[in-house]
Amino acid sequence: HSKIPKNLGLRLPENPSQILQTTDKVFAVPRMYAPRDDDEFEDHLEDINGNDFDIDDEEAVDGNSGIVDIEDQQLPESLSEESESEKSETSFQDLCKEQAAHQASSDDWPVAGDSYQSLYERNNMVLDIPLHDDLAKADVVKSLMDYALRVTRPGSILNALEFEQEDPVQTIMVPLTGDGSPVESSHRIKDADKTSGENKYDAIRFFPGGFHLALELHRIRGKFFEDTFGFFVSRWRSTLGRQKWIMEPQDPNDLLEEIYEYILAHYRCAADCLAEQLSCNELSPVQVNNHMMQRAATCPFAMAVLLELRFAEVTIIMRDSEKSGPRGDVDLFLTGMRFSLILFTVTHAVKYVRICTEFLHWWATSSDAEKILFKNFIYTKLTAHGRPIWADRCVEKTMMHLRMFLGKHKGQGQDVKVLHSALGMQDHLEKRQGAKELHEHDETRSNDVSWNDHERPISHVFVQTYLACKNINLYGEGPMHFKKTTANSDQSEENTESDQLLQTPAGEKLNEEMLKCISIGKSRGPAYYQKFYIDSQNQVSRSEEDMGLTGIQTTAQKLKDGFDKKIAQATSINADELSKVCTKKILIEEMNKVPDSPGTYPRPFNLLAAKKMDLAKALCLKRGRYFRMCPEAKQEIINRITMQERGGASSNAERQQELLDLFYQLDPDVAAAFEETRSILRALN
Repeated sequence: HSKIPKNLGLRLPENPSQILQTTDKVFAVPRMYAPRDDDEFEDHLEDINGNDFDIDDEEAVDGNSGIVDIEDQQLPESLSEESESEKSETSFQDLCKEQAAHQASSDDWPVAGDSYQSLYERNNMVLDIPLHDDLAKADVVKSLMDYALRVTRPGSILNALEFEQEDPVQTIMVPLTGDGSPVESSHRIKDADKTSGENKYDAIRFFPGGFHLALELHRIRGKFFEDTFGFFVSRWRSTLGRQKWIMEPQDPNDLLEEIYEYILAHYRCAADCLAEQLSCNELSPVQVNNHMMQRAATCPFAMAVLLELRFAEVTIIMRDSEKSGPRGDVDLFLTGMRFSLILFTVTHAVKYVRICTEFLHWWATSSDAEKILFKNFIYTKLTAHGRPIWADRCVEKTMMHLRMFLGKHKGQGQDVKVLHSALGMQDHLEKRQGAKELHEHDETRSNDVSWNDHERPISHVFVQTYLACKNINLYGEGPMHFKKTTANSDQSEENTESDQLLQTPAGEKLNEEMLKCISIGKSRGPAYYQKFYIDSQNQVSRSEEDMGLTGIQTTAQKLKDGFDKKIAQATSINADELSKVCTKKILIEEMNKVPDSPGTYPRPFNLLAAKKMDLAKALCLKRGRYFRMCPEAKQEIINRITMQERGGASSNAERQQELLDLFYQLDPDVAAAFEETRSILRALN
């Protein structure tokens, strides 16, 4: 895969950046075929860009016309038939020339100064409704993959256009994008296809959309840090429903509205506490970061908060990967995906572990041509104002457009209305834009300030987070101010227990394993890749035991539920309860743990072949006789499990060792740049 065949639909110059510099201007033209004459092609480029381009004969080949948005590109009706068409060769060539001349017309090219271009014009997109069904079904996903192969028809396109020097891009790959469920289903379908030896879907590339990947990261992060992040969120969002609005958002923008002030409040509070300790007002970001790291080494809850802040910044990485540059920043997206994969492996997000691993595997083994196509045409689309958005967010925008004309509720003849609205969407948007211009509500934006450079006043989010950090002494000197509620009163009092226990400010015990999630995740990811991509490839079904992606229970409630489940598995004599909390494997293990006791037993049977309920009933009978003969045995089991679950507090040395991971550390070059800037400012003052 690392070598590019000579007949690929894209010739790479010695410096690939040359293609990246011209792609957005040259290949965004809504056409299928370029002019066959090189001079004519240069004239059109000059018309579009206002510059004179010199194209060598070797590079100015017909293949330049092949770089189109093949996700949405539709073939002309005359080219959609199979190669056994009865049309003569001469008439077909005339048709190609006529089509090329029409699409090369300067009237069809986007020019600077156009008042408005819709989302569909900028991306040369046509809405289509191939079928109406549930994308969560594997059969539906398979139908869409078949549909994509039929639409592209690499063989018939190649024969029809009769390229002499290189192939169209449809022969490189057939890309699709979607959310988590269809992407994961496509990987299963492709693995089954390769295992059977058919290799029908080798050309299919089903890519995860950045919008849904970022959304899943937001949700998993909110659940994993429910008792840490939730403690601060509850200060400005009073009800559980309002808290879940940003802890498990339906749209990443819901969280981004508040996450920046939340992060800033933590850094500002840490800076103020450090300035108070040092009795100075001149601090560098490096000093503040080091102070937070030192506090995390001595206080488990501070380390949990620091871990949560690092993943909060990963969400910003994902957001910036969409908006940076003319077509987004794929390298930054890969960085965010690798960080996200760590969290996915420790939260049992098996679907997204597979999706991310598949994508990273493809990226490492794909050709340069595939990567260039992904960066410039698949990863993002352009909005009506020319700004990049993730491809799957673009689909969400089409849903919004359809709802503008159809409403949110289904009525009679809805399917026909959807089809008509999709086919006439461009006309609908042009009329809507024209009406807005008549009412002097033009949608064009004059503000070119980068999203990260916008200024906004701080709100109660910043204030409440800052006060919460101060009240619990999160970054100050001395122990944190934990509270505990007495058994007979709703009033809280100071918790005098060890400050080395990981607990919430309310005094609820948390899982110490949470602080080791980075090292655990970094070991699980490579092990998963070794298991399913090196040792045994194209494995369709992957069992829980083989994957080794057991979720770390981080909240106090989940810890309690897990403790109750283990107690039930080890001591219950209720068959219905055992069948709910135990698998067949656990039932057999528990059966073997119970010592034999004198008395009558059920007729011997094959444990592996037995039904689950029969195993549960047999275990209840054997365990019940044992507990009646040894009444103290049940309490001993409960005490043993309690001691195991309680565990020991992590030491400062253990936390310090965990904090050495690069996930927590500032890049040395960045740290040096901060210190150098600080020195220059001192010299100037």
